[in-house]
Amino acid sequence: MTFTSLFSNVVCDTSSQLKCSVSYESQRVGADMQYRYQVTLSVPNTYFIGDLIGLEISQDGVILLSGTFYDPDGGDTNGWTYTATTAWLNTANKLSGTTSVRFRVYDNQGAMSYNKFIPSSTTTYALPVLPANSTVTATNAFIGSDTNITINRYDVSYYHRLYLTVFGQPEEELTSYNGVDTSYAHTLPTSIYTLIPNALSIQGTVKVKTYSDSARTVQIGTDQTGTFTISVNQAINKPTVSATVVDVDAVIRSGTPLTTDNNSIVKGRSDAQFAITANGVNSATIASYQIQCGDRVANTSTGTLTDVPSNIFVITVVDSRGISETLTVTKTLIDYVPLTSNWAVERTATLTDNKVQLTMSGNYWADTFGLVANTLSIRFRYKEVGGTFSSSFHFAALRLMANLL
Repeated sequence: MTFTSLFSNVVCDTSSQLKCSVSYESQRVGADMQYRYQVTLSVPNTYFIGDLIGLEISQDGVILLSGTFYDPDGGDTNGWTYTATTAWLNTANKLSGTTSVRFRVYDNQGAMSYNKFIPSSTTTYALPVLPANSTVTATNAFIGSDTNITINRYDVSYYHRLYLTVFGQPEEELTSYNGVDTSYAHTLPTSIYTLIPNALSIQGTVKVKTYSDSARTVQIGTDQTGTFTISVNQAINKPTVSATVVDVDAVIRSGTPLTTDNNSIVKGRSDAQFAITANGVNSATIASYQIQCGDRVANTSTGTLTDVPSNIFVITVVDSRGISETLTVTKTLIDYVPLTSNWAVERTATLTDNKVQLTMSGNYWADTFGLVANTLSIRFRYKEVGGTFSSSFHFAALRLMANLL
């Protein structure tokens, strides 16, 4: 231990210039506080004292030490300094706060008749009291899981009670705790979910009361607390989500349908109607919806994406705690390629007749939609320069080159 100075060189007797300095150190033994003091007395070399010097120490109004402290050599005219340490002085049942200490240096022989309270009869020194309480900590934990509570026991003879408070709720005593163990696992109830429908965590407070008896009726000191975080386990609290996606395009599905059923998506042509069903878990609600197919995006639970470019629909829902869940819906793909055409008009090779050659190039998807196969027909009409178009179209014979795809 290390002594801490209380005061230095306070004059106790103006005639002899007797001075006093005091330092202290402290320890706790069970419920009792103990202090001991290192006291230094000194006089200058111009004066000597032949009387016995007494020392009195009182704490909280109770005299703990009184009597002769030093017997100086009355013939020493060169001055002197004397330092001694008291025994440990017990302050019973002092559990917290401070203790009030007062010192008096006096003539214990009577010839000089000095009596000095330091610094005066009305002034005392407040010494800190070491905590007697056991303390407590708890580990962060998920709702429905264990928080591990540790009681840092101040003394092996102490008993305890444990209490739990979840922010804003009444305090609950953990009655299954036996009062003596220094560790205790407590399962956090799932009812805590209802307290945080819009948050991922809440603060918990664990409290320990310290007792000196096994019946836990005589409390020592004050309540001690520790805080910890109670969280939602996102991995097991994701919202549930399901969805339906069907093709409702008027050309593809009305009249004579082209596809086998509305679960087929014609690339770039289908209008995909969707309906998303989602639910929050453990008191959460759904905050947002999103469905995306390529560059087509909607932020509602129901609706239609037009001319969808893909058969893959990615659905994301977010609940009121910010926890998200993703669902991918994959439909049957009809990999349709839109028709394109480029025309070239050229004279025939002879250059002397009255015929021209028409050449078309482009993309033609020569496949089936499921119920109906895709077909291609080409017709044209023409006019001479300065003339008018003919009244009817001419159908051209097709010569497909490798499906034109």
